[in-house]
Amino acid sequence: MLYLQETVIVEGNNDCAAVRRAVSALILQTRGLAAIHQDLDLWAPFAAHGGLVILTDPDGPGRRLRDHITARFPQALQAQLPAADCRGPHGRLGVQFAPPEAIRAALTDAGCHRRQAPPTDTLAALIASGLGGGPAGKQGRRRLCTALGIPMASAPHLAAYLNALDLPVRQALKLLDATPL
Repeated sequence: MLYLQETVIVEGNNDCAAVRRAVSALILQTRGLAAIHQDLDLWAPFAAHGGLVILTDPDGPGRRLRDHITARFPQALQAQLPAADCRGPHGRLGVQFAPPEAIRAALTDAGCHRRQAPPTDTLAALIASGLGGGPAGKQGRRRLCTALGIPMASAPHLAAYLNALDLPVRQALKLLDATPL
């Protein structure tokens, strides 16, 4: 498996699934043009740490999203899929239609960096520290996500976020202890 340092920005759930078939990386999706400015604020920690790579559909809405993201994060890498590689049924264009090898090639050509495989025990450590399920776990995760300036997350997503930020659970919990209720 190809592990990427950069966080991959895509447009939707199906795009996330297609990228997951091709590489292992933190993948975040936009919530469309209406919410792009809120998304940008939440992506800043990931941009500052490992960088972003933008992989949007080669169509009008995809280009507009790419323009907004690039305006905020000019250092973001630009992964481009040729229309021929992402054409679906009825002539539709989308990352979700691209084969894994085309996605890997686009991300590699954009200049993405390889990284070591992330730790596999992050989720277990979060659960052991009380940040798993239930109301108390949810409240703890909310406090930690707020302290880190990242999107609110379920325990599995928070584990992925911490891995992308190279932040061990023990160190993250120190931030939680320093955060007022």
